[in-house]
Amino acid sequence: MSVLETKENRRNKLGAIYYVFGLFMILFYLGMAYIMIFSPIFAERVSDPLRYGMGALFFLYGIFRAYRLVKGNVK
Repeated sequence: MSVLETKENRRNKLGAIYYVFGLFMILFYLGMAYIMIFSPIFAERVSDPLRYGMGALFFLYGIFRAYRLVKGNVK
């Protein structure tokens, strides 16, 4: 096994880890958007306009991350 094959193998494993982490973060942002908008958890502590605004930002950022993940892996 040459040094180039070892580096390529390591790069492939690291890419898979980044992909799974990206999926986790997308689910996290979309979940936070759902919690901010539809859950009563933050209703008592955060005003409605701020909750909806933050929920929309979490949702849009989650969609943006999903777009980047898909666009970056299409070859």
